[in-house]
Amino acid sequence: MLLIHNESYGSTRTEEVKVGIELEVYARIIGEDQVYLELSPVISHFINDVSPDLLVKENSLTTSLQIRNGETVCLAGMTTKRDSDSTRKVPLLGDIPLVRWLFRNENKEENERELLVFVTPVIR
Repeated sequence: MLLIHNESYGSTRTEEVKVGIELEVYARIIGEDQVYLELSPVISHFINDVSPDLLVKENSLTTSLQIRNGETVCLAGMTTKRDSDSTRKVPLLGDIPLVRWLFRNENKEENERELLVFVTPVIR
């Protein structure tokens, strides 16, 4: 749950925002040792988490396949990339031209993640 408080209007609202990893699996047995699978993974994350403009990026796909009982299948290729820039500086001294580089630290960070889904259906 996400709680948003807007002081200018004196209002508060609670809103559910789903972010993270979600996986839906549908399985159907075909014959004695075959399984039909439908896999639907979803990856979502906040792009901007500053109120009131919440932006969520979502990647999703749906695929279906047929495999034997006990075999493992791997689903890959869903990646998320996040870039961030930050600046730390000494107040006032970090803003003076020519010498500001001595009193500030700029940091750029790139993160990339890939979701791998391994599924092994077992008929019992």
